[in-house]
Amino acid sequence: TYARELIPHLAKDNQLVIFCGKETLATFDTSKNIKVVTLPIYSSNRVARLIAEQTLLPILVAKYQIHVLFSLGYSAPLLHSCPSVVTIHDLNYHYHPEDFGLLSRTIWQIMTYLSAHTADHVITDSEASAKSISQILKVKESKVSDILHGTPSVLKNTKKQPKTPYIFTVIANYPHKNLKTLLAAFKRLSETTEDLDLIICGLGKQPSSSNR
Repeated sequence: TYARELIPHLAKDNQLVIFCGKETLATFDTSKNIKVVTLPIYSSNRVARLIAEQTLLPILVAKYQIHVLFSLGYSAPLLHSCPSVVTIHDLNYHYHPEDFGLLSRTIWQIMTYLSAHTADHVITDSEASAKSISQILKVKESKVSDILHGTPSVLKNTKKQPKTPYIFTVIANYPHKNLKTLLAAFKRLSETTEDLDLIICGLGKQPSSSNR
């Protein structure tokens, strides 16, 4: 969602070359200002993505004479022939290690740290994340910018609107998202509020049967 909403706006005043994995090719709508280059990997394979990012991507950046490299997902090529900007959305591997296996946590810890230090600038989603990046990754505050997410344009389909009042949330079922607290709060609220629904939209780890 971050990339899909951001790229069309960047393309209004810039020529973009998008380097993406095989499965994300159809995600991007090419226009006169957008060229899509598909890498021979699937981005969902994190190991393959990191290897391609550190080996193949720097070559492609030089080949296409990129002026500024903008990496949208936590890590960036450590070697780059142009200014580099990386988005580090959060430091979940540090604050919520239970969401990661030992190997995955170690890889992201190393790559996030190195990417933050070798990039020319770091973008993140909130002031809290900016402070965490500065303090935990030891990056100068002047090198980190917090840019809040905007609200995407949504087409309202009146035919499928719920008939009763509802609370809508977009949330993944990961421990740090605190879904259990939301459900407990809604249970208490529904005891005093009639005809109120909770609509949950999101993906993530499936809970065990004891937690359902």
